Order: sequence, then C-alpha cells, then structure tokens
Amino acid sequence: MLALGRALVRRGHGVVVAGPPDYAQDAVAAGIDYRAMGRSMEEFLVRNSGSMHRHSLRLARIIKRDIDAEVAMQFELLTELVREADRVVAASLVFAARDCAEQAGKPYRFLAFAPEIFPSRHHPGLGERCQGFPKWLNRLSWWLTRRVDNWLLLRPINCGRAKLGLAPIDDALAHFADPARSLLATDAELAPAPPDVPVPVPPTGAMLLREDASLPEPVEAFLAAGPSPVYIGFGSMPDARPERTLARIAEAVRLVGCRAIVCASAGAPPRPGFGPNILCAGMLPHARLFPRVAVVVHHGGAGTCARAARAGVPQIILPHVLDQFPAAARLARRGLSPPPLLRAKLTGEALASRIRTALGDAAMRDRAAGLAQRLAGRDGAEAAAELLAQPLDKAR
Repeated sequence: MLALGRALVRRGHGVVVAGPPDYAQDAVAAGIDYRAMGRSMEEFLVRNSGSMHRHSLRLARIIKRDIDAEVAMQFELLTELVREADRVVAASLVFAARDCAEQAGKPYRFLAFAPEIFPSRHHPGLGERCQGFPKWLNRLSWWLTRRVDNWLLLRPINCGRAKLGLAPIDDALAHFADPARSLLATDAELAPAPPDVPVPVPPTGAMLLREDASLPEPVEAFLAAGPSPVYIGFGSMPDARPERTLARIAEAVRLVGCRAIVCASAGAPPRPGFGPNILCAGMLPHARLFPRVAVVVHHGGAGTCARAARAGVPQIILPHVLDQFPAAARLARRGLSPPPLLRAKLTGEALASRIRTALGDAAMRDRAAGLAQRLAGRDGAEAAAELLAQPLDKAR
C-alpha cells in the first residue's frame, strides 16, 4: 500500500495510508502520511505464535477474541478520514472502509493480493491447507468459509454500520471484498483470476515498494566468500520455538552441504551463526539480496513470492496461514518450486530434500529465470495507480 501511495503521489495526488502502528516508520521512510489504526499486528502474531500454523478453524477462534475491538477502532478512525478523501482503497484485513465510504458517498475499491480471497469453484476457501480439491468440494469449502467469516465479522461490521445509519449486511466477505469493486494486485503468470471471479480488469502486477537500502557489510562479506547461498526466512511469521527452528535449518544446510543466510522470525532477535556456512541476520532488503542467492526459502507471502520471482531463482515454500497455502501450490504447479513443506512439518531432512531438488533441477532454474525476464520492468503499483486515478466507471 505504501508502494501504491508513492505511485499516486508521483501523479500529483494527496495520499493518506491507514494501517497497523507497526508500519509507521516504513511510511515515514516512504514519505507517506500515515495514520495508525487498530492494534499492533506484530504483537498479535507473537502473542499467538504457538497457534498460528494450526488448523484455520483454531486460527478463527483466536481472531474472534480481538475482532470486535479491531473493527470498532477501524470505524472510529476511518469515519472521519474517509470524509476528506476522493477515493477509498482498502486491502487485506481492513473491514470498515467500504461502510465508511458508503456513508460518505465516496468511491470504493478493494485490492486483493491473492485471487484465493474470492469465492470460486476453482479453489477452496482461504486458509485451507489442502489444495487441488474437485470443484464440488471447493464449493463446499467456501460454504463453510463464508459461515466462519460471517461468525467473525457480521456483528462488528453491522454494529459500525448502525452507528453510521446504514442498513445491515448479510455477507461480510462479499461486502468488503466484492470482486466487481476489486483490483487483483498480482502477476498473472503467478496468480491469475479464476474464470468465475468477475474482477473488472486483468491483474495489475504485484505492488512492490522500492528498496533503496544496501545490504549490511557482514552480508556482503558472506556473499563474496563463496558460492551463492540459500536464503531462508519467514518474514513476519512468528515462531514460538525459534531455537528449534534454527537447529533444524542448520541440520538441513549441513545435510545438503550448501551455504545459507538465515533471517530471524518476527519477535526473535538474530542468533549467532552455526559455523562458517550459515550467516544469521535480521530483516534484509529482498530486492538487493534475492538476485544473489541460489534458492529462496520462505513462508509464501505475496510480496516475497513476487520478489523471488523477479530475482529469477527457485523457491521453497513453508506456508503458515491463509493465502500462503494456495501460493505454495501455485508455484509448485508451475514448476518454480518443489512440493511445499508445511511449517508444522519442518525437519532437517524434509527441508534438505527440497533444497537439493531446487539446487539440482536445471529445468526449474530455467523456468524461474524465464519468468524473471517476463516480469522485468513491470510496476504493479503504477498500473494500479493509473486505474485508481480514473473515474471508476471508466476503469471498469
């Protein structure tokens, strides 16, 4: 969203981004006016780190404890903020934006970072670990998913709508993530819209914030000291037992005999290296690092998938939650990664087996390099900004 904000600013528009307080410093660095909204996402993830990769129904019960207060805080901030805007654009877990836009009479768009957020007979409900169901079972999965979503969201959304003088809704997902009012901010080569999802325009491409930071000197020295390493990092995903995870990663690196750069999970401080073949680091700029590694091992977040695809290297996905499961399945189907490894199933041997495959499969490396050539120069944020700056009827 900060990337989109910068693209709109370059076109002469005023931009305000609202989101969790964790990202205020990133907004300052991007030169975007930012309003903290709701509670800390990092604190929520760390607090529930022991349950994040459990079944999606358990995750729903965890979310239920906080969702009423979170949606209420969204309504509180956005009601006033939206009145000053000409366009309202929401994404991810922002549930109150369409209602506030409706009350203020302002155009509304939803940005989807994965096509699997939309109900379709071509994929199961968001958060389902098993992919590749028959169409009838996908429809059944969505029947259950929509009931869980409504159990979580109808009460707080309708409470906020009542305070705004609006009639209640009866389908939360169809309301805030209406495909007809959405843009799919993905690369069509990786995540196209299913044929039964009526998004109004083709995918815009992934929206990636330009990363100007250079790599730290220890990382540069490690890269220069030997063959291209494997990158291993799980982004914002928390880890209840980081020492055990690092030990299993170290075992995989030893079994393969490769070098690796390991980035700590959210909430975990960087750890010392496990010998000369492993460098442990904090968060690093992916755009600078990924083109210089041999394989990217990650959680399957939309942004990380897009960055690795642009680097032209194979990926190995350990999905944790939600859209990461279908992202992992899509990459494997396209021959850009070995079969995914569930985060809860991580062992040294299981990870080592996939690293060996990614390092030794010349066809996989060629496919990854070819995809990077097709994606070179694509700017999804600029494409989305161009559409959003137009009248909505023209964009449709």
